[in-house]
Amino acid sequence: MESVEPIETKHNQAVWGLASSSRNQLISGSLDGSVKIWAFKDEQLSQEADFPNSHSLGVTCTDISSSGEVALSTALDNKIVIYDMNTLRVARQIQVNAGAAFKACFSPDGTRIAACGRLGKVVLYSTETGELQDTIDTLSGQFLMSIKFAPCGGYFACGTNQGVIYTFDVVNLSVYRKFTVHHLPIRALAYSPDGYKLAAGCDDGRITIYDPTYQSVLGSLIGHSSWVTSMQIVREDIGDVLLSGSCDTSLRFWDLTNMSSIANLKVGGEVSNLPYQVWCAAQLKLPGRLSKVVAGLESGFLSLYDQPFFKSK
Repeated sequence: MESVEPIETKHNQAVWGLASSSRNQLISGSLDGSVKIWAFKDEQLSQEADFPNSHSLGVTCTDISSSGEVALSTALDNKIVIYDMNTLRVARQIQVNAGAAFKACFSPDGTRIAACGRLGKVVLYSTETGELQDTIDTLSGQFLMSIKFAPCGGYFACGTNQGVIYTFDVVNLSVYRKFTVHHLPIRALAYSPDGYKLAAGCDDGRITIYDPTYQSVLGSLIGHSSWVTSMQIVREDIGDVLLSGSCDTSLRFWDLTNMSSIANLKVGGEVSNLPYQVWCAAQLKLPGRLSKVVAGLESGFLSLYDQPFFKSK
């Protein structure tokens, strides 16, 4: 896999939030407080909308609903902003308690937003109205640094600054499982499309694959030499494939059937330096063609390249 030159995004600081949709749109968010919406057209990313003042402080997360209709961003200004991906306008804003929304994600049906942060709690909001619906407290006081819904929508997972992973029961509003394999922050989580695997990326560079129901370890992926900051699992002909990004300036693809590495991309070439740290990554699935992979970098750039070994169906 060959790297390419980064794309000028006009983000002035690191890109910490990046999400893609089935409609081949992306939303990126930066520590400069700006948010941008992109479309993949004519073999390149084209900017569709720019929200330079969405947030007064750094953006820490972005997400797009499974339908592609709405997107969100969270930031250090204690605000969740919701965007209409059809009109390319801000739909509404949700003001949250200080430190309550470091990361957030949509439920699979897009009707709810789950947010987590420094308070050890997960807060659930209505996507349509922005109203607070429920709160689940881990009673740990730990900083919840990552969050992801299971595909079924009945559960979601959070990773903490102390390496603990919690899964939650949405119906009963309670902690369902607790995993204590890691001892350093969990900055990235990903469920497999069938929900039978949960991947956790740790600051020690290790990725652990769990069975979220039976609380067992299915495998461990070793290859990154720094923080694992981003993960996404997609279904390919060979089975589940995990894309991971890291502050070691690399992106890796992993075969979760054999628990082995498929490919390693050194972002920015062979010379590693601070501006090429990968903070987030997302795939664009193009039917009948090679998928594209986009990475958000410390430099404020986006990097776009081919995923050369599978064609999307």
